Amino acid sequence: MRKITSFKTCILIIILMTGFINASAQLLVEDFNYSVGTVLTATATADPTSGWLSHSGNGTANIDVTSGLSFSGYAGSGIGGAANLDNNGQDINKPFTAQTSGVVYTAFIIQAAALNNSSYFLHLGPAVMGSTFFSRVWINATGTGVGFTNTSTAPTTFAAISAGIPTLIVLKHNFTTHTSKLFVLNSYASTEPATADITIAETITEIGSIGLRQYNAGQKIIVDGIRVGTSWSDACAAPGAPKVSTPTFSATPGNVITSQSVTLSTTTAGASIYYTTDGTTPDNLSNGTLYDGVTPLMVNSTETIKAIAYYNGMDASSVAVGVYTFPTEILTISALRAASQTGFYKVTGEAILTYQSTAGKVKYIQDATGGIVIYDGNSKITTAFTIGDGIKNIYCTLSMYNGMLELIPFSDPGVATSSANLVTPVIVTLANLANYPSQLVTVKNVTITGTGNFVASTAYVINDGTAGVLRTAYTDLPYFTSAVPTSAQDITGVVLNNSLTEVDLVPRTASDLVASTITGLNQVIPDARIYVSNGNVILTATVNQSIEIYNSVGQKLNYRLAVEGINRIPVNAKGVILVKIGNRVSKVIM
Repeated sequence: MRKITSFKTCILIIILMTGFINASAQLLVEDFNYSVGTVLTATATADPTSGWLSHSGNGTANIDVTSGLSFSGYAGSGIGGAANLDNNGQDINKPFTAQTSGVVYTAFIIQAAALNNSSYFLHLGPAVMGSTFFSRVWINATGTGVGFTNTSTAPTTFAAISAGIPTLIVLKHNFTTHTSKLFVLNSYASTEPATADITIAETITEIGSIGLRQYNAGQKIIVDGIRVGTSWSDACAAPGAPKVSTPTFSATPGNVITSQSVTLSTTTAGASIYYTTDGTTPDNLSNGTLYDGVTPLMVNSTETIKAIAYYNGMDASSVAVGVYTFPTEILTISALRAASQTGFYKVTGEAILTYQSTAGKVKYIQDATGGIVIYDGNSKITTAFTIGDGIKNIYCTLSMYNGMLELIPFSDPGVATSSANLVTPVIVTLANLANYPSQLVTVKNVTITGTGNFVASTAYVINDGTAGVLRTAYTDLPYFTSAVPTSAQDITGVVLNNSLTEVDLVPRTASDLVASTITGLNQVIPDARIYVSNGNVILTATVNQSIEIYNSVGQKLNYRLAVEGINRIPVNAKGVILVKIGNRVSKVIM
């Protein structure tokens, strides 16, 4: 009986010891083992290579990789590159398995320049990083001290470091005592020092991510060798054990339009792979499914697969992240123009082709709600289309170029869904041309400044009472043997954003330029007084009547809506002037 009791006791001790050993875990390893110059992430979703995601300032001075740091004795020393925090712009974070109890340690190497800008550059956060930050780590303006706070208020004291010298920093948070500590190590310590350099009171309910912050162009901070764990030895590990090869996915992550069959593998023989499909970070403790090595994971809708590999005697692999994004269906072009530029879409409604240029790799399409230009720089569209063809089911992303929203095709949409469709141009003025991006429009009574024949890639000044630009933007436009008209024209064309401040008109063919006609010249204006005085045309009209003034060759000099009674309109011209009020026309001499 005693022997049985002793045996059970031994078993219980082994179980308890095993449980204790498994209670510690390495939650995150980030050595920035990417090429120098690589941007860690350019999106608000996890980058498929690095696993980092942006939570603020995306697209502005995105954080990139610089040369790595070394710190003798530390496992994260001298591997790959490092994160370069040197501007006012993007802030990023990397999630790991969230912790709500016990202790969390975070170790990293920093190097701060002597000329710096003081604020916090690193912090912890919950698994989904919002605007709630914990354990903020600060640098002073001379790169000689680090501070530690639980708010955005600057610390009053800093722990000393040496500017320009790599230093190992270790953070510790205890969920039970509600305290956070910061240790500054100038040499490696395999065990936790008895006294921290800074201790603060801090109540945290969940730690599940680490954030890197850029706040000023004057900051010059490099961060490398991040380790997060539930014990000092997990975070502040010594080098030695090799690392398991990062898992790979059989189907390339990214935008997809069909179901994906994904198998997971690693080149480390015998390693166990754990994965998640809910976006959380897997581990071999409590979060993740053990992959059987054979059965493919079926992805039928937008999904994030994360995978990590383990093998006895080796450090866990980096977390592989595979984001498979299926398109969001959108019916109209106006809805597409209003959508996020970071999305992936399928335009299900029919759009009509109004112009295409092989040289420019563009196609202008529009429906009843608006227009957009397709930029096919990667030659995804292989179907031959004709002006007037209808196109449906366009898979695409969006991009902004020079202020012009572009549709970037993902695949060939297939044969035209209709043909010989007639798109009636919207009649606009140069003053409101910007309101019709990528649409087919007509501007009436336009004069063109230029001589000889039209030339490719040239901006011609045009005027309908407001100055604008006719641009021969594409080298395969078919009217370069045609002369620039000397009389006023009604010009049809597509609207091109040439820059953030310039919107141009691009005629498609020579037939898009038609000589203007002025109607109503034979009508008499009864009871209206029109005369000239000191460079002004003075006339009587009723409120909101249109007033148009032309010179003798039909060039529009002025346009406005009348006020009730006497209107005074300045005219910079000499000779015979045509004044049109509504449909009535009169002549005066300036």
